[in-house]
Amino acid sequence: METLQKDETLTISGLLDCLPRYTDETNLPDWCQMLCKYYERNERHSYSEITAYIFQKDGGIEYVREIVPVLQKIHENMADEVVRKKMGKMIDHINLELVRYDELMVLVRKNVEQRYTEMMNESITRFQQTNEQIESKLKETEKLVEAQKEETEKIKKRTDEIRKSTEEIKKLQKRYQPRLWKRRIK
Repeated sequence: METLQKDETLTISGLLDCLPRYTDETNLPDWCQMLCKYYERNERHSYSEITAYIFQKDGGIEYVREIVPVLQKIHENMADEVVRKKMGKMIDHINLELVRYDELMVLVRKNVEQRYTEMMNESITRFQQTNEQIESKLKETEKLVEAQKEETEKIKKRTDEIRKSTEEIKKLQKRYQPRLWKRRIK
């Protein structure tokens, strides 16, 4: 506390950062004095400083949500009417940023969901196209296989016919060959 009171560059960010150390009943008046000193030195708080504090601090959103009720309690019990009014504006601005953040997150979620849906639809479309191509190729292949089977059957039949013809020729050769030799010999 001493370092913040002596610090000539006392900031809203610094006050908000150190608030949890002063939330018990005995230390809270010290924090309120620091806030009064801040507003003595500064006509008003900087909205951009509050916004930057909320969005740049690690866990800023959650932290600010936790300290808003404490700030509201301090605001309700603030004796200095001028500081009370400025603090009310600060709390209002913090709440405004929280609402903006919540609305922004809704839009971001919708955007992410929409993009995810688009990506899924594109993937499904590509999958369906690929599936159709595969089915088409499969049908072509099945036709080729069927045609190949038919050709194989034709070849088997011709081969059987040739074998039968060859056997017939051999039989005929055996049957007529001795006669031909006998005739030649004469």
